[in-house]
Amino acid sequence: MKDVGLDSIVSSVIRTALYCCLAAGTALVLVRAVDLTDQPIAFNESSMIEQFQLIYLCVCMVLFFLSAKIKSSRMSLSVLLAGMVLIALIRELDYFFDNYVFDGAWQTIAFLVALTTGFFVIKFRQGLKSSIQEFTSKASFGYMTSAFVVLFIFSRIIGKQVLWKAVMGENYLRVVKSFVEESTELFGYTLLLIAAIEFYRESKRSD
Repeated sequence: MKDVGLDSIVSSVIRTALYCCLAAGTALVLVRAVDLTDQPIAFNESSMIEQFQLIYLCVCMVLFFLSAKIKSSRMSLSVLLAGMVLIALIRELDYFFDNYVFDGAWQTIAFLVALTTGFFVIKFRQGLKSSIQEFTSKASFGYMTSAFVVLFIFSRIIGKQVLWKAVMGENYLRVVKSFVEESTELFGYTLLLIAAIEFYRESKRSD
């Protein structure tokens, strides 16, 4: 007879190992980014760290949309999460939109995405409450909560210029502040990616 409990433990261990590898890979990206950095243009919109942030966000968005397709009862929640990630992606591309479309373009596009997402979620809101209740008891919710704390609270505080000027005094270097801020954001997106992977896995298992 198959030992379900043992399978669950093995699966958890494997996933934990894979997520550790993902975190280690992210750390290696930071090391490589430092090696490639030219300080006068350090960590700008085309930096290696920024590129990986965009890649992680794109993968997250795809996973959430696939989850919506896999499990219909989770469709509204999946689209809501995908919409939020898409808005974050647009925000990360603000330099491109503002310089190559028009100034303030990213806000306009993000607003339209928010409206479209909200309309869809409201239209197909049946089962949304129960899917949210289910979601809050899953591992993906814990990872996502951690990601939001890192991205929208910790990284904003740790990236304050006044903090780094107080720490470094006359030796203040903006590149140090930028590296810590961007690195923290990348770690937050790593947690978000893990959350998206877990969400997709949960959708497949409970289908």
